[in-house]
Amino acid sequence: MIKITRLLLSVGLIFLFSAQIPKPQGFVNDYAEIIPIEIEKKLSDLILELEQKTSAEIAVLTIKSTEGEPIFDYAMQVAESWRPGKKEKDNGVLMVVSVQERRMHILVGYGAGGDFTGFQSRKD
Repeated sequence: MIKITRLLLSVGLIFLFSAQIPKPQGFVNDYAEIIPIEIEKKLSDLILELEQKTSAEIAVLTIKSTEGEPIFDYAMQVAESWRPGKKEKDNGVLMVVSVQERRMHILVGYGAGGDFTGFQSRKD
């Protein structure tokens, strides 16, 4: 019983001190407020057009900080929460930009690999 309590407490502390995952509000989620409104609109329109042509879904997230968490780990948590792309095609793309850490990471689903190669997207 003590082991279970310790395990639950440890898991709870991990979630307590990890950076919060914001809720998606569309294709472009500028929580760091670094993208001008007109650019955000154009980017959203381009992503929508791409989705209509290819069915690939792209999500963009800007944040002020990952609160010390590595950008890859944070991006993976966002991807697991948001689940961009069609499940049966695994064709989602997630771009996360962290301003304070000056880092970005792009995750590309296997189904979108033909459109977005790892080399093109690996900029962390």
